[in-house]
Amino acid sequence: MVIDERTFRVVGVHFGLRRTTVCLLDLRGQLLAETRLPHRRRGFEPLVAQAVEGIRELVSAAPGQVLGVGASTGGWVDRESGLVRDHRVLRWRDVPLRDALANGLGLRAEVDSSFRSLAMAERWFGGAQDVDDLVSLFVGNVVGAGFVLGGRVFRGFQAAAGTVDHLSVGATADESCSCGRHDCLHVAASDLAVLARARRAGLIGTRGTLEHLIQAARNGDVRADGLLVARAELVGVAAGALIDMLDPAMVVVSGGVVDAPEYLRSVQRGARAYLRDKRPVNTESVVRLSAFGTDGVAVSAASVILDRIYAAPSEFVPGLLELRYG
Repeated sequence: MVIDERTFRVVGVHFGLRRTTVCLLDLRGQLLAETRLPHRRRGFEPLVAQAVEGIRELVSAAPGQVLGVGASTGGWVDRESGLVRDHRVLRWRDVPLRDALANGLGLRAEVDSSFRSLAMAERWFGGAQDVDDLVSLFVGNVVGAGFVLGGRVFRGFQAAAGTVDHLSVGATADESCSCGRHDCLHVAASDLAVLARARRAGLIGTRGTLEHLIQAARNGDVRADGLLVARAELVGVAAGALIDMLDPAMVVVSGGVVDAPEYLRSVQRGARAYLRDKRPVNTESVVRLSAFGTDGVAVSAASVILDRIYAAPSEFVPGLLELRYG
């Protein structure tokens, strides 16, 4: 099977808390161009309008025919209906993201959660190619997991599989979760939680970012380093719990935690500590960082439409794939 990556393109768009990332890929998943759009206004309609504008500009500056748009965001996303059912951080509920993008661009659009799209991307053209049992664990401003089980993406009965916000990681955070507990993954290890702790400790200013905290640690601030180590170990506890439940061949970690890849060993140490009294697992082999680094969310968003193209190429362009035998 030969894929024509010279003529055809796909767009990926990821809606995050502070920015929307738009990228252009070929049919092999190679990143051709990318732009990041800081949010000017909040709300569903303004963010979609900004994304449509950014996609048009990106596409107009590049050669090739665009076959469609893949979109992703955190929270509960129903791929079949095209709705973002619930995104607590963006405050979206039952918004028609697929149709809004398709109507705004005049292109085929597909949507899924960023957690599942990351799992798809890792399996299609990342570090987990040919891995049939995979967990993609994302810890950023939002947290979630995508599952590939038996070679297929698992979405669950209501497309809500992968909600790990309230997975207990054994920590006691100062903040209370929406569920009332203090040991949930989101309030213990998300970017929002770790930045809140860093600000209270005076490690960064009120407008300080995760990048500022990481730089402080790299400059020798032991308190900043300790905070990031502790966060990474809690991410490892979550990875260990998922390993214990699902027995995957690989857990790929992405999100804010991969902005500082030097903390991978802390993630692996947390997973090893969780699994110590349960069963032997080589966490150095099983727990890995995303192959896409900070480009993961944009590239993975495009995998949502690539997944459809690979499954039914004739729906997009007759003769898109040339089958050769011999």
